[in-house]
Amino acid sequence: MKAIELTAAKLDAFRATTIATLEPQRGEVLIRQRAASLNFVDVAVASGNYRVPGFPLIPVADGAGDIVAPGGGRYGFRRRRSRRCPCQAALDRRSAPA
Repeated sequence: MKAIELTAAKLDAFRATTIATLEPQRGEVLIRQRAASLNFVDVAVASGNYRVPGFPLIPVADGAGDIVAPGGGRYGFRRRRSRRCPCQAALDRRSAPA
């Protein structure tokens, strides 16, 4: 899948990349992102003013998209339902290539 990743705590360290599609685990969903914002938290991460576990990472604090694969469990999520998602992908190392 296509992604924008941040490779270091610098505003000029964003780059377009392709990563493997992940399989959602129990309690997770895979979302096809349709819209994302670059907001205060993302800028703080990119400028080194917000600590993250490491780089590279995919910064997105807010977005909207469609659920394409539920990971299991009973959470009320179904495929093809549009959702606004307050995401924490920037803090999840699974969301970025090693």
